[in-house]
Amino acid sequence: MLQYFQTAVDDRIKEVKMVSPTVFVVVTPPFKVLGIILAKLAAALPAARVLEISNQKEIQVRVSTPADEERRALATDVFSRMPGVQVVLEYQYPQVGNEKHKHNLALQVQAYQLLTLYRQCTRLQGVYVEQVYDFWN
Repeated sequence: MLQYFQTAVDDRIKEVKMVSPTVFVVVTPPFKVLGIILAKLAAALPAARVLEISNQKEIQVRVSTPADEERRALATDVFSRMPGVQVVLEYQYPQVGNEKHKHNLALQVQAYQLLTLYRQCTRLQGVYVEQVYDFWN
């Protein structure tokens, strides 16, 4: 099973344990690699859902959106209407010189909606999951 996940998804997956024919525990490195592997899981397994991350059923996710108001508002609206997703905070770092920063959204996400969130981001131009924090509170 491990070899399948390492080949089909990402070779940095450390361990896979089958709990039942449809439930797997997948162990990954934390931080940035976790996010990369989650994105690959969302793409490779369209029906997959995450039940928990680090024993948490609710996590924080930072998503970046384009700085322009129209696309930022569209992304915020899409996320606000997703069950199990709540936009908690919107922010943007100050502009320095000519560098314009993307807009950021801090989302409270039920784990079962995390891969759906990744899939939704791929449909929205310029919207990316930047960080998945394996905690909320």
